[in-house]
Amino acid sequence: MAKTKPTIRCSSLPILNRCFGMLGATLTVGVEQDVAIAGTEHHAYAAQLIREGKAPDMATMDPDASFIRARIRMAWDAIKEDFPDPQVEKQLVQQLPNFQLCGHPDLYGVQDGVLRVPDWKSGYNTDADVLPQLMGYAYLAHCEIPKDVQISRVELSVVWLRDKTIQEWEFTPTQVREWMRDLHKRAGAWNGNDFTAGEHCHYCPRFHDCPARVALARSAVQDIMDLDVATATRADMCERLPDVYSRVQMVRRQIDAFSRWLRGEIQKNGPMVCGPEKILRLQPRNKAILDVQKGWDTFRSVLSDDELAKCMNISKTKVLAAVGEKSPPRQKGKDQAAMMLRLEEAGAITIKPETALQWVKTLEEDKE
Repeated sequence: MAKTKPTIRCSSLPILNRCFGMLGATLTVGVEQDVAIAGTEHHAYAAQLIREGKAPDMATMDPDASFIRARIRMAWDAIKEDFPDPQVEKQLVQQLPNFQLCGHPDLYGVQDGVLRVPDWKSGYNTDADVLPQLMGYAYLAHCEIPKDVQISRVELSVVWLRDKTIQEWEFTPTQVREWMRDLHKRAGAWNGNDFTAGEHCHYCPRFHDCPARVALARSAVQDIMDLDVATATRADMCERLPDVYSRVQMVRRQIDAFSRWLRGEIQKNGPMVCGPEKILRLQPRNKAILDVQKGWDTFRSVLSDDELAKCMNISKTKVLAAVGEKSPPRQKGKDQAAMMLRLEEAGAITIKPETALQWVKTLEEDKE
């Protein structure tokens, strides 16, 4: 029986570019299993906006969704002159000897010999390797262009909607084809045994059956057990940390996934008997829930306004959602913005700094 040729989506190319384990014989990454695309509704909104030339009437009670949609409209207004004949969410497929490549570029178009391929991203701009996905889209789009149309330049861009930044690259058509040819050549030379595990593993469809990930997880656990945090120094860890930290994150995600699975399994099928006197179940507990509206008079009779304010925790997301529910059609965004402005003018909004671990290329002082 002939070996099934895997189907690879462009959104999976950042993974494939780092590890060819995705080409395992049991894997088919098809159009319906695109693990890399997030924000499907945002992409659908953008597609309809571009096709119809006006903002879609898509109701949403999510203030974050309203925010992203506003950014989509701003971004499209800024670039639409470069797309006289926009191709939107078009399914593209090319048969290559070692795999089938397919994808749905958010948008592409040709003007004055320039092929432009932008991609909407509704997440945060990080150090994520997004270029391979764009190169795949560019390759597929270029294959669709009639032979009599001369393309001198390929412009790729990622529009990070949330923080209004744009990553841009420029290539010749020859460079795009050579990139894909090199990737395909390396895929064809893969021996089926060598894997490269790392941060990208979390997004791979083979996450649960990859031998490299299993070995990596075991070594990460061993590294953690061997680490004496009481005596470890910065100098000891700096060289090892990029490798160890990514593996620790991978193990943490696997632990979280296991905990979700275990709770769901017991909730669905009942207590799990694991041996004599070893039964795991979900234990009911009583949790007191305060009804703010019914208890308001009691609160006010005992606590001063200042004391009561210290007990309150109001969700900005829920407040904006409540404002949106009262708004007439197409007015919700304006009403929510007005609400935030009033709160800001009243001094009710403060910015609370917080920190999060993040890899960067250079320290800020080195950039000056």
